[in-house]
Amino acid sequence: MSAAVAGKRELTYITFQKSYSQDVSIYDNKYERNRVQKKHAREMEVKKHILQLVFAVSFIFIVLLFLNHSVSNASTGDDTIYFKYYTTIEVQPSETLSSIAKQYADEMHYESDLEYIEEVLFINHLEDADHIKAGTFLTVPYYSSEFK
Repeated sequence: MSAAVAGKRELTYITFQKSYSQDVSIYDNKYERNRVQKKHAREMEVKKHILQLVFAVSFIFIVLLFLNHSVSNASTGDDTIYFKYYTTIEVQPSETLSSIAKQYADEMHYESDLEYIEEVLFINHLEDADHIKAGTFLTVPYYSSEFK
């Protein structure tokens, strides 16, 4: 047997004698080691739960902050509520759909006069603007902030 192995056995025997002489048996050492390991595992589990809680609260805080910022940006514009109404008009001599669009269409709700004219044609079941004549009644849309 080599000297290193013999020295290791002797050291183990001395350690065993020392622990035995202190009234600590091998079972007590295993029990103590197991208890310490379980305690450490519980501490690590608690730390893990605390970390998860911190991340969850942080995430919720960031989401709420983002939502609050989004809502506040959305309400910075014109908060006036507009209602869409319809009225019936009688086409006057020399009046065209373009002149009607300039009178009733607004830039906030229609990108162009052509878009407004197309809606008037659709509402009145007309194929094109050539079908209107003086004395014709048309239903035209308009927007107002006043609730009627």
